[in-house]
Amino acid sequence: VPLGDLVATAARDQALAVLRGAPVAVDVICVDRAGTVVGRSGIA
Repeated sequence: VPLGDLVATAARDQALAVLRGAPVAVDVICVDRAGTVVGRSGIA
């Protein structure tokens, strides 16, 4: 599993904890300085 995916998933989990069941979807994307997507959490 790429490191960027792990970071994005951890960030998504933290965001969901803060939102506490709010009716929203969360998808986190990590990009490098060149603008290349290096990780994605998937929608939850």
